[in-house]
Order: sequence, then structure tokens, then C-alpha cells
Amino acid sequence: MNCEVQHLAENIRYRILIIYGEQYILDMERFFWEIIFPFLFCTLPSPIFKVENQGIEEKLKVTKKEKVSSGQVIMWGVIAVVLGKFFTPLVVKLLQLYHNNYYKEKISSGY
Repeated sequence: MNCEVQHLAENIRYRILIIYGEQYILDMERFFWEIIFPFLFCTLPSPIFKVENQGIEEKLKVTKKEKVSSGQVIMWGVIAVVLGKFFTPLVVKLLQLYHNNYYKEKISSGY
């Protein structure tokens, strides 16, 4: 069998198979159960689709995402720390009130 496998740039889910001059798309997605029990799924076929349109390869290519600058990461980190410092006393007070009321109800009910 004459077969060629082409990997798409930065796309690990799909492969392009060329079998006797015809193009097919192989879906390599793994489901949770296949990862846990691979021996149960090794006999099942992988989904494959015949490509009629030759421009489909360009549609499957992943576009590069814009990278976040380090200044933005530092800014969001500082905001998270400040908000954490601000909300920590409030959360502690709420938890203390909740636990005090919970134990008062348990003691008064006799349990």
C-alpha cells in the first residue's frame, strides 16, 4: 500500500494521509476512555474523512496566537496579590461566623 502521512504545522489533532494520490484527513483525537483502556479501543478504526476540496489543508493550519507581554503578566500578578490581601480578612471573618453558628446549632440540638 502506497501511503504518505503529512503532519500539519502546530496541529497535533489531524494528519493528512495521501493514499494512491487521494487525500484523507485522519482525526487523532483521544478520548478519556481510550487513554485509560487503550487495549479495548485498539481494534476500533480511527475516524478518517476523504478530502474533496484541495484547499482544506490551509483551513486546518493553526494560526499563531499573539503572545502576552511580560509587563501584562506582572500587572495581573500584582492585581491578584493586592485583591488577595484585600479579601483575605473578609473571608476569614465569614468563615469564623459560619463555624461559630454551625457549632452553636450542634451544641444546642444536643448532638
